Amino acid sequence: MGYVELVNTLIADGHKTISLVSNKRHTDDERVIIEEYLVLDACGDIVARKIRIPEGYGWSMVDWPGYRPCDDAQVVFGGIDLNDADTAKGYFFLMAYD
Repeated sequence: MGYVELVNTLIADGHKTISLVSNKRHTDDERVIIEEYLVLDACGDIVARKIRIPEGYGWSMVDWPGYRPCDDAQVVFGGIDLNDADTAKGYFFLMAYD
């Protein structure tokens, strides 16, 4: 899904604030480092992610309660208020997170 649909889904699911995070991690075989973008809820749990690879993937919701980013993940924008959906979508647009 694109970021517009993602923000709408987060709002529909009852989320009020989110943070956008940039993270790097190894693939399962640990030979390649990939970049991923994460959306954290107010408790710091990952609720959505997007893997940046040449083939490209859209955003997907994460349904693993308590799933947290690694310690070196960088919060790009924190405390994004979803009550202002247009501004929230603007953060994704500014960071080219689509």
